[in-house]
Amino acid sequence: MQKPSKFRPVQEVSSQQPNYIQADGVSNLKWQSSEMFTQQKLSEVSKQKPQKVISRGIGIFVKNKHSVVETQTLYFTDLNSGKCGFIQLLYSSVMKGLYQTFQLNFKICCSDDDKKELDTWESFKLDGIELFTDLKLQSKNVTFEFKESTSAGTTLSIVSTLSTAGESRLLHINLHVKLGMSIQIGPDGCSYFSNKPSKTPQESKKRLRHVFVPQAICDGTLKYIKNGQLTEIHLQGVPSILIGALHTLNPIKAACRWNFAVIQTQNNCGICMEYTTPPDFGSVTVTISIFGSRNESPTVYASSVPTNKHVTFLATANDAKNKWDYPTAIRMPLGHTNFLVEDRLRMVNKYDILSELPRIVKSTVENIAGLKPCIYQYCQRTRLADEDGIAIIESTFIT
Repeated sequence: MQKPSKFRPVQEVSSQQPNYIQADGVSNLKWQSSEMFTQQKLSEVSKQKPQKVISRGIGIFVKNKHSVVETQTLYFTDLNSGKCGFIQLLYSSVMKGLYQTFQLNFKICCSDDDKKELDTWESFKLDGIELFTDLKLQSKNVTFEFKESTSAGTTLSIVSTLSTAGESRLLHINLHVKLGMSIQIGPDGCSYFSNKPSKTPQESKKRLRHVFVPQAICDGTLKYIKNGQLTEIHLQGVPSILIGALHTLNPIKAACRWNFAVIQTQNNCGICMEYTTPPDFGSVTVTISIFGSRNESPTVYASSVPTNKHVTFLATANDAKNKWDYPTAIRMPLGHTNFLVEDRLRMVNKYDILSELPRIVKSTVENIAGLKPCIYQYCQRTRLADEDGIAIIESTFIT
């Protein structure tokens, strides 16, 4: 019999404990929040200010007791050019739906130093929401739709024609993504949080849910403006990874640390996602990782047991501004037996998360919680299973 607890992580997964669900089709990919969204809120959605989300497919910092954040994030890696990045669609609802926001986040980074001028980060609030169902978001300028057919299999279509007045900011996307099998850790892809110790915290409505598509292929075109110049990127047969994430509690309360990586080679892929709960939920570290080869079933690993495999910082440096010891070398588990080991991490961005918040929210968070949250992002060439590839790595410190 399980002991009373305020936190119930996903199940353990190993070669002896295959407690995960692998599914074809769109069933695991559906937006979980669409049923919460009402057509009566369409006019109100356009009035809300966007908040930046910085990858991980995880969520934003919303200081509110009733928050829901859901993301669908597509990571793409052009191994030939060294360009990689993500497109993220986000829905957030606070105060039980009184404020709802849709936005699209876009990032390009290059794994080579001589191409850093192409790096960009854009975030657009989506106006004119016309439709939000479990498989489709349609706004005035964006369509994001999952489809399933016997001939084409499971696909994702992303189309955008976003721009600002005078086109000082512009983002045109036309992508077609062929999706492989989705994976979620048992029993339902969720870790649960409750306000008081319980033998059945899974009955709580507060949860983190993740679903992974480690093998996808992306084709299409991206256009954006950087330093006043139009940049166009053509993707053809580019390996990609899709991650869906749902938070139904304040993200600050769900985790105090995150480590994350996606790795792509021509024939292999890896995902590692790890978070540590705050002391109020037991300071539990939950690690989920996947290693996959094209046209083969992936190996999946998940554990919250302290003595099992977790992310290790092999070397660190101290950030004098906020005092975090961020990694300069790292070791991350991938599936049952593989690891990503980087002796020299190549930092491409450091985000002071509070600087992305509105001034009044920033003041409240600082005064009440004493937080100095920060995300450290890395992008570099790497090796995985004896193949050259590219890794996007992140470490997040919250409290």
